[in-house]
Amino acid sequence: MDLRYNPRLLVIPAGSLEETGEVLEELRLPGGVRYLSPNVTRELSPNCTVTFGDRESEAKPANVIAGMGESFDDVCCAPTEEAWGLSFCELTPFQPGIDATYQEYVQLDAPVIRKISPKSAFMAEASEDYMKCAEYCQIVSECKYFSYDQRWKESEHTCYLHSSNGTNSTVVRGKPDDYCTEGETVCPGWVSGWPPRKRHADGAKVLFRSTDDLEANIANNFTVSYTISLGAVPLRGAVWVEPQICDAQGLKILFDPPRAVFYNSTAAVSVNVTVTVPHARTQLRALNAAHIRPIFFHNVRSCDVAFADVKAGIVRVR
Repeated sequence: MDLRYNPRLLVIPAGSLEETGEVLEELRLPGGVRYLSPNVTRELSPNCTVTFGDRESEAKPANVIAGMGESFDDVCCAPTEEAWGLSFCELTPFQPGIDATYQEYVQLDAPVIRKISPKSAFMAEASEDYMKCAEYCQIVSECKYFSYDQRWKESEHTCYLHSSNGTNSTVVRGKPDDYCTEGETVCPGWVSGWPPRKRHADGAKVLFRSTDDLEANIANNFTVSYTISLGAVPLRGAVWVEPQICDAQGLKILFDPPRAVFYNSTAAVSVNVTVTVPHARTQLRALNAAHIRPIFFHNVRSCDVAFADVKAGIVRVR
């Protein structure tokens, strides 16, 4: 079925191919489609091939990618299990504390830099639940750990902010008073953890390799490369890394690919940097001999705020 020449076909909802999908061998969709329901793949035969537009460069639906090197329209989309060569967006929206790490039934024995209760004059919302406690820990620059007491026997819930995790942590579980609901043993009475800031310090960041000695010269055709990867798995969505020119110094700099996309910590992307000028190569040789050094940085966009270092990896090409 060839639908490429239907420019008004922007949305393909569930049920669109119920009657014909099982007999299709190929489905050609226009590049302008903005949304393709994941349920459509269940309506197709297992041997059906799905393509978009006439060229790879044409736009694809905002909620679909055809490979782990591609990006959805929203950085908070994570790919679902692949079907028919396509992965669909699984969107995880923001809520307070979503990017923190939690340990249930753990009480920290650490100095308290701030204690927050419902009666606190400032940040009292942090005592409402452990995720809000984690979010306020992220806001307070000196906070690296938090612990939240929601035991049923206490008259009010309390959020504790810490600058360290102390010398000991205690597993509080097994006694009737160790839970958040009297008579139940499901909900933990203590929840501790650390915010995205601490995760970033522990390695949840963008990593750059082979950027210390990038020398573009005639021998390498004025093209150098380096590698980008992640030090940890994002808790939600993707991480986009885009090289940006800081100081081109009269040169033309091309990056391939222009955006590195990551959904996990196992992928590594090699970025080629090509340096050119709009004149003869002899002039480029002269510029190189004069130690003209273009500088670029990386704009990092991430749903998981632990990775959101706006200007990371400043690089000089010699």
